[in-house]
Amino acid sequence: MKFRNWIILAAAIYTIGFIFGLVVHSSWLNSQIQDLANSASQARTLSTFGLFLFILRNNLTSLLISFVLGPVLLIFPVLSLFENGAILSLVGLDVTRSVSVWVFLAGILPHGIIELPAFVIGAAASMSFSFTLLRAILNKGHRPEIESSFRQNLMWLGIAGLMLVPAAFIEAFITPLAIKAAGG
Repeated sequence: MKFRNWIILAAAIYTIGFIFGLVVHSSWLNSQIQDLANSASQARTLSTFGLFLFILRNNLTSLLISFVLGPVLLIFPVLSLFENGAILSLVGLDVTRSVSVWVFLAGILPHGIIELPAFVIGAAASMSFSFTLLRAILNKGHRPEIESSFRQNLMWLGIAGLMLVPAAFIEAFITPLAIKAAGG
């Protein structure tokens, strides 16, 4: 499958998670949001540069874990995409109801324009390589594809990782200003 199709699949899984978050309110999602809130309260004690490093480390770690654990039946990248989409929609509903849609958009758009595509590209790379690896395990005839798939998807993973640097910078330095300007 072409990498573009993996990106479409990753974006579709994220979108399904987003819709799920709008429609279904589960204790599992609420616990994920509570974990996110705990991380956010930890991050508030950091300097702006420390916050940048914290965000970057968390995002890069998530990307790498997805790639490394992806071959376990593709569960981690699929679950990660779905969960992040659901969490974004639940947070969006909460912020929109309690503050305003403008504060939510100000809190997501500045960095999300880069971060979301990076996340989708990274998950697509994980799914693509994982699929190749699983197919090669099941059919020896596909084993020669592993090396080229690894290289290609590692390149995409690197691109996604590089995209996370400006996204984390914007999230740490610019997003708080945008939220404040929007009335948050």
